[in-house]
Amino acid sequence: MQQLIFTEAWDRTISSQDRQRLETLFQQTKDTAHHDLSFTIVRIAVNHHNHLLVTVLIHNTSNQTIDLTCETIHLLSNKQFLSKLSITDPRLRLPTNTSMPWTFIFTDVTQPAEIDSSSMEMVTQA
Repeated sequence: MQQLIFTEAWDRTISSQDRQRLETLFQQTKDTAHHDLSFTIVRIAVNHHNHLLVTVLIHNTSNQTIDLTCETIHLLSNKQFLSKLSITDPRLRLPTNTSMPWTFIFTDVTQPAEIDSSSMEMVTQA
């Protein structure tokens, strides 16, 4: 059975409204993953440095731990490549059958405020 987990930092700082939003999205998406690893985009924002912040629910629906450390993810818009990000954070180890929120920061996206979030997706490098 899929379970929603939070890192310690997320658990400590997330607002009750955002927690509820994530829990609802988790319930809606936890059984729709087509691969052992999938990303559900929660929110897209632009920070004061003009970097694109992509908050996702990462779903590990496999029967084994997935370690995203040393993986590269690609950000796509309408199936077109926008950016890639190499993951180094050791907290991105998802135990079997878990989903976890995370925010990825893409620093090299040009005109991030003009991106249509409805066409976005993230995938691991094949």
